[in-house]
Amino acid sequence: MMVELFTMPLFWSGLTLLAYTASLVLYHKSRHFTLMHPLIIASVPLAVLLEYSDQDYARYAESTTWLSWLLGPAVVALAVPLQQHWHHIRPMLRSILFVMIIASLFATLSAVALGYILGFDELVLKSLAPKTVTSPIAMDIVEVTGGYITLAAGIVIIVGVVGALSAPLIFKWFGIDDMRIRGFTLGLTSHGVGTAKAFEEGPLCGAFASLALGLTGLFVASVLPLVVLWWFS
Repeated sequence: MMVELFTMPLFWSGLTLLAYTASLVLYHKSRHFTLMHPLIIASVPLAVLLEYSDQDYARYAESTTWLSWLLGPAVVALAVPLQQHWHHIRPMLRSILFVMIIASLFATLSAVALGYILGFDELVLKSLAPKTVTSPIAMDIVEVTGGYITLAAGIVIIVGVVGALSAPLIFKWFGIDDMRIRGFTLGLTSHGVGTAKAFEEGPLCGAFASLALGLTGLFVASVLPLVVLWWFS
């Protein structure tokens, strides 16, 4: 009976929603303590249960496909705060584009270079390349260029969590109080997790995080597949 339950798609979808809801409650009760982020807390029981039930990740991913699909509309919905704060963004657009391009190139090249130095194979390097964009975009890129889709998604999540954990400390050390800078940095380096963290700081911070997430995704998705396919051809 238990084995049959583990193979039911609705079981994993329902369990994922339950784990996230419970972790979200804990996150709010902890007053948004970063280490209690739902992405961290909810992942632990799911990973343990997958290991215990001897189910592979492919089955879990297939059972929760509709949840992954919702990431796309969620990213598109971030256009709303952009429109609301466009008067703050427009005067800085040229500088924003310049910083985004330089930061995206540095993040991608540094990750691939480090992987090459450590001796990673071609497929792993291709999976590392899109680590600077949000999960749905990264998975689409890897699907085109080749690589491990699950590894790419995992790397993006780890990068997002580490960035969201470390950013407040870095902002404090360097005395960065400008919500525009804080938001743009979180969105560019920490993707969806960073953007969610930025909205906790305020709507202006969240708007600039949304802008960074969207622009970085558009730029990397347009350029990276061509570069990767050319480089590894």
